[in-house]
Amino acid sequence: ESNHEIDLLLDKKTIDAYKNRLKRLQDELARNCRRVHAPFVISTAENGLQQICRSDLCAAEILRVS
Repeated sequence: ESNHEIDLLLDKKTIDAYKNRLKRLQDELARNCRRVHAPFVISTAENGLQQICRSDLCAAEILRVS
Protein backbone atom coordinates (compact mmCIF):
# COMPACT_ATOMS: atom_id res chain seq x y z
CA GLU A 1 0.00 0.00 0.00
CA SER A 2 1.52 3.23 -1.13
CA ASN A 3 0.77 6.30 -3.17
CA HIS A 4 2.61 4.85 -6.18
CA GLU A 5 0.62 4.22 -9.33
CA ILE A 6 1.06 1.88 -12.25
CA ASP A 7 -0.98 1.22 -15.37
CA LEU A 8 -1.78 -2.44 -15.95
CA LEU A 9 -3.23 -4.10 -18.99
CA LEU A 10 -4.91 -7.40 -18.29
CA ASP A 11 -5.63 -9.80 -21.10
CA LYS A 12 -8.49 -12.31 -21.20
CA LYS A 13 -6.19 -15.16 -20.13
CA THR A 14 -5.13 -13.28 -16.99
CA ILE A 15 -8.71 -12.34 -16.12
CA ASP A 16 -9.94 -15.91 -16.65
CA ALA A 17 -7.13 -17.27 -14.45
CA TYR A 18 -8.09 -14.80 -11.70
CA LYS A 19 -11.77 -15.76 -11.93
CA ASN A 20 -10.86 -19.45 -11.70
CA ARG A 21 -8.72 -18.88 -8.59
CA LEU A 22 -11.49 -16.78 -7.02
CA LYS A 23 -14.07 -19.49 -7.71
CA ARG A 24 -11.85 -22.17 -6.15
CA LEU A 25 -11.34 -19.95 -3.08
CA GLN A 26 -15.10 -19.32 -2.75
CA ASP A 27 -15.82 -23.04 -3.09
CA GLU A 28 -13.26 -23.89 -0.40
CA LEU A 29 -14.60 -21.22 1.95
CA ALA A 30 -18.17 -22.44 1.43
CA ARG A 31 -17.11 -26.04 2.05
CA ASN A 32 -15.31 -25.11 5.29
CA CYS A 33 -18.27 -23.06 6.48
CA ARG A 34 -20.68 -25.94 5.83
CA ARG A 35 -18.35 -28.22 7.79
CA VAL A 36 -18.83 -26.08 10.93
CA HIS A 37 -22.47 -25.13 10.14
CA ALA A 38 -21.56 -21.48 9.54
CA PRO A 39 -23.25 -19.32 6.92
CA PHE A 40 -21.27 -18.24 3.88
CA VAL A 41 -22.45 -15.54 1.49
CA ILE A 42 -20.95 -14.38 -1.77
CA SER A 43 -21.92 -10.79 -2.47
CA THR A 44 -20.92 -8.09 -4.93
CA ALA A 45 -19.49 -4.92 -3.40
CA GLU A 46 -20.76 -2.73 -6.22
CA ASN A 47 -24.33 -3.44 -5.07
CA GLY A 48 -23.68 -1.24 -2.03
CA LEU A 49 -23.70 -2.03 1.67
CA GLN A 50 -27.41 -1.41 2.16
CA GLN A 51 -28.36 -3.84 -0.62
CA ILE A 52 -25.89 -6.47 0.61
CA CYS A 53 -27.28 -6.24 4.14
CA ARG A 54 -30.92 -6.21 3.04
CA SER A 55 -30.71 -8.97 0.44
CA ASP A 56 -27.69 -11.21 0.83
CA LEU A 57 -27.09 -11.16 4.60
CA CYS A 58 -30.76 -11.20 5.64
CA ALA A 59 -31.47 -14.04 3.21
CA ALA A 60 -28.64 -16.03 4.79
CA GLU A 61 -30.03 -15.13 8.25
CA ILE A 62 -26.75 -13.47 9.23
CA LEU A 63 -28.68 -10.23 9.81
CA ARG A 64 -32.29 -9.77 10.83
CA VAL A 65 -34.49 -6.70 10.38
CA SER A 66 -35.78 -5.49 13.74
